[in-house]
Amino acid sequence: MVVDEYLEITRASKREESLQAELTRIRGSVSFKFGNIFVQALERPLTVPLLPFKIMSFFFSLVFGKKKSVKPPQKITRNCIVGYSSESSQGIHFERIERILAEFRLHGIQTVHITNDREIRMFEKKKYHALYSIPPRSEFNDMIPRTWNKKVEQITSGILDTFHPRTMIFDGDYPFRGILNALSLRPEMNRFWIRESLLNFKISSLPVDGFDTFDAIIHPSLNRRDDPDAIIGRSGTIFCNPIIGSTSSNSVVERLRKKTCPQSERLIFVQISRHIQNRDQIFEKILAMENIKILCLSASIPKQFLSHQNVIISNHIQTNEAIQISDVCFISPNFYNLYSCFNSQKPTLCITESKGHINSIYREFGTKKLPMILIDDETDLAHISNGIERLLTEELQQQLIQRMEELVFADGTAELCNYITQLHQINQVITDLDD
Repeated sequence: MVVDEYLEITRASKREESLQAELTRIRGSVSFKFGNIFVQALERPLTVPLLPFKIMSFFFSLVFGKKKSVKPPQKITRNCIVGYSSESSQGIHFERIERILAEFRLHGIQTVHITNDREIRMFEKKKYHALYSIPPRSEFNDMIPRTWNKKVEQITSGILDTFHPRTMIFDGDYPFRGILNALSLRPEMNRFWIRESLLNFKISSLPVDGFDTFDAIIHPSLNRRDDPDAIIGRSGTIFCNPIIGSTSSNSVVERLRKKTCPQSERLIFVQISRHIQNRDQIFEKILAMENIKILCLSASIPKQFLSHQNVIISNHIQTNEAIQISDVCFISPNFYNLYSCFNSQKPTLCITESKGHINSIYREFGTKKLPMILIDDETDLAHISNGIERLLTEELQQQLIQRMEELVFADGTAELCNYITQLHQINQVITDLDD
């Protein structure tokens, strides 16, 4: 007989199990049983004369009766890992979780991806992998946060009740209430939170109880810094090398390049935040140059350039693939893309939203002498135009590539996934991990 493990593990949702357990606890309490004697007497007045005897019998059984030991139900999990990526302006959380889950599938683990990101791209269909999309709260102007969080909790709980994962990984700037509620009902899962962002959220702005919900906070970083998470929560801490997009072979890169840009023009990958005030002028400056094609991964470009003959919009390749097939990169930085630019040794112009972002990059790499051009959005357009012209000269490109070759850092994806896989296989929940 074939057993459907999705159904046989449990026939009730975690919410139903929680409510049933609470009802059993209440009905088994001494106060409930004692009060129920009087309730039954009022419901059946003919039994009132027997009330004293029932009370004596109750106390006798309470003192001399054998207490029944109730074994808690076994929490069964499957060989499955769920990744949750929150909304991000450039799809960074989505792509990082996809990269991590791809590594887990090499270990024979089923993966499920839940995302709030609307910049997801149509990657090729993968075996033992499922993708669910929950619209972010920004798409519901008339919905209060509490309602949206409740919907997220219900949908996420339904997915978890379907797959019964042994491990869940959240990738986002902060865990919102709907996720925390869904996770709190499942202590049998290993639960991790990846905290890596240029935004550098202050601890005071984050939900304090969110830290205790997770078994460990993961920090992908080149330079280990003092971890403030340990001050306010009981969760462990995992430091690992940066998560970097997978590198394709030369033949794959060449095939993607010909498919994306068949002609011999220079291909520039542009991924600039909508919040950059000079974004329109940047596109105009690049497109005014000869023998240039712009590659974008979504329609998040100024509307007037959507149908431009020199703009290529692709929804079928990943960011690290776009970086590899391009000659030059113009990006609004996040660490995942920066690592990929360094790993692929691509001349890069970073246009940040503030000087604070530039300082975060300097802290991450431990130096201000980086082989790339960093410009903050407060700089006037003339400065940005100068940076664009400089980066498109072959002499500067070769200088940047040579300096990038000197900076070699390890991809932490495999090491991190190997460690989590070990915990996953024995379903171990860690409480403290400093190294």
